[in-house]
Amino acid sequence: MRKKALAVLFAVCMIFSAAGCGRGGHGGVNSFGNTTNGIYVHKDASVQDVVYYDFDTEKYDVDEFRTFLQAELDEYNNSHEFIKPEPETNADGEVVSESSMTAPIEIVECSAKNNELCVQLLYANAGDYLTYMAESVEERGGNTLQSGYLLYADASVQNAAFVDEDGDAIDMEKLLGSKKADRYRYVICNFESVIYSDGNVCGYTVNGTYSKENNCVTVPAGQEVIVLFK
Repeated sequence: MRKKALAVLFAVCMIFSAAGCGRGGHGGVNSFGNTTNGIYVHKDASVQDVVYYDFDTEKYDVDEFRTFLQAELDEYNNSHEFIKPEPETNADGEVVSESSMTAPIEIVECSAKNNELCVQLLYANAGDYLTYMAESVEERGGNTLQSGYLLYADASVQNAAFVDEDGDAIDMEKLLGSKKADRYRYVICNFESVIYSDGNVCGYTVNGTYSKENNCVTVPAGQEVIVLFK
């Protein structure tokens, strides 16, 4: 759906110059927000993304683009059920963080600088992300984005072959039997993206590319990658 907003904007305002979605990293993958196709999966299962577009800041108005984008989000939000992310709790069941979201999709950032437009959206869950970004996700080679706690994952996740930050095989039976097993979370993705999350990367399936410096894993188009965070 995001392409609809861009197309409308181009036709009405001639504000959008050339899409940069899907190109290589934006200025290097230094942290989430500095690379296009970055996806941050929060503990509460909400999803944040970032995409950069070419944008002539001397000719065009970013506020006008934001108005069109917000109108499209309003249309989506009014036609889709809002499922608020579950609160994050500690081992004693106490709530340590709780989502402040009030709609399926919200704008986090819509800014322009150095002839580039940065758009970051926050989605209440992976389902909203996959629905709203369906066309883009398909072009990036897949259709899957899931997250959850490792202890409650099905066998296809728990029995997957993971390596740690040093590339050494992880003993999953030992990990799942450890006292801190309930702290491990997983993210599954099968389309071109750079996966970030709360906590540190502690394992991933070998078809992903790990960056220790940036605490993220790059997923190639069309290949399923599972990332473990703790």
